[in-house]
Amino acid sequence: MAYRKGKNEELHVVNLSSKYKEHPLRNGLLPALFASITVSAIYYIFISGGFDRLYGAGSSEVIFASFAASVFILFMMPRSRAARVPKFAKSYFMAAIMGYLGFLLSMHIPTAIAIGITIFALIVLLVATKSEHPPAVGIAFAFVIYRVGFYGVFEVIAILIAIIGIRILLEESVFAIKDLEKFDAQIMHGLGGKSTKRSKNGKFVNSKKGKG
Repeated sequence: MAYRKGKNEELHVVNLSSKYKEHPLRNGLLPALFASITVSAIYYIFISGGFDRLYGAGSSEVIFASFAASVFILFMMPRSRAARVPKFAKSYFMAAIMGYLGFLLSMHIPTAIAIGITIFALIVLLVATKSEHPPAVGIAFAFVIYRVGFYGVFEVIAILIAIIGIRILLEESVFAIKDLEKFDAQIMHGLGGKSTKRSKNGKFVNSKKGKG
């Protein structure tokens, strides 16, 4: 491993070990294949489960759109903050529960007001618990506007578990996220604990400036 030191004490870690480099086929095509299969399976579940027959035409499409967006984030952007499994799990669980409560609320007040209250409460809850995963908000919206009952909560949780299972499989076989986090820690230790950032080409850059 090589370090290059500039006059402003900029440190660059160049040429990561090939073990940690991303490969277009393994880290691009394979997750895309898993994503397409997962999205197709989710759509089949909604259609075969008669979700639209229970809650009206279009209800499954809104929920499906949320899950499809999440699958892209989880599988194709695995190191982004929104792609962290705990955030994904908590956000969808809370969105389903809050959406169901919003549906109950909509039976007593205008639907538009119930939607506003539900979305506001959900966003506050997601931020307070550090569970920000934007696509999940669509779940709460769908539950209120289509009056999705408690059955919908279980269906969302079932799909949630299936997606997490596939994501964990990809973590172990494709993404090597745990290895990269360990490697990041080693780099941090080698730089004396200074702040580092991974660039797109797999290099670490420490831009903290000191005296020349």
